[in-house]
Amino acid sequence: MAASDVDDLIRSINRLVMRDTGGWSPPGAIPEIPQQIRDAIEPLALNRDIPTRLLPKGTGQPDLRPEIRRAATAVVRYCVAGLEPDNLQHRLQPGDWREPLTVAVASAYAETATPRLMRELLTDGGAAELGEFPERQRQGYAAEGWSLAVSLASRTGRSPDEELRDLAGAGSGGAGRLAAEILLSTKPEYEDVPPLDRYQIADVVTDHIEARFAPNVDVEKPLRDVPEGIASDYLDRVDAVELGAEAIDKASEVADREILRHQREAAGGSEEVAARFAGGDPAMQPLGKAKAPGSAPTAARSATGEQPGPRGRER
Repeated sequence: MAASDVDDLIRSINRLVMRDTGGWSPPGAIPEIPQQIRDAIEPLALNRDIPTRLLPKGTGQPDLRPEIRRAATAVVRYCVAGLEPDNLQHRLQPGDWREPLTVAVASAYAETATPRLMRELLTDGGAAELGEFPERQRQGYAAEGWSLAVSLASRTGRSPDEELRDLAGAGSGGAGRLAAEILLSTKPEYEDVPPLDRYQIADVVTDHIEARFAPNVDVEKPLRDVPEGIASDYLDRVDAVELGAEAIDKASEVADREILRHQREAAGGSEEVAARFAGGDPAMQPLGKAKAPGSAPTAARSATGEQPGPRGRER
């Protein structure tokens, strides 16, 4: 009975995550969550109707609530990481080198959103009985995801929380593409590039954002030979508070360079553009496609007529 109660609680949290982020997962599905976290969240599952039962029974009695709060945050993180991407192209496979970005976004969102989601889950003041969540630490992956959202927000005029919700809702493997599209949407010259070229530019920018989060990847070189399994031990990664901001700063430079390169190719005989290219202007030099292992060619994706468009931006 307890196992089904835990499943029901996780489904409820998953529905709240989907509603909050605009993300999607199959109806009734729940993410795979380690047994240790399920055990820690079980008291809440059994007492969610009367959370006062979670209070210590007397002096010297153990207080389970701090562990429940940590477990609830972990459940939210797993729910975000389990959301489906808009495009199956972006779905992560085991050991995918892009996984660290998904973990960073999911961790930052969970740290930020879990207290709010618990207030929605435990109505009539029940969340107060769960106690105060600790002040945001923003370390490790959570810090990386948060700095990514802050950097995007500084360019869009939205709040970091708004950007983080959209990135979380992009699904497992979709955050990099959405971050690239958000960044490119802030560049007016990008809209003047032909649609097919825009898609190719978005591919390159996406790969460079994702590569910044992947350990042992040289982001200055094409990503054709990324070793398998490099993201498998992400829990041991060191803190990198500025990693997300650095990813967007570098991706912005890549975007400017790629836009100018496509303008040069489209302009053909433009004397000014040709002169800049011949003169060695770094902004005019091709970067080459940073291709993720196993990803389909850009031309194949473009042949379907699919066009990039930030998910959830109309909300």
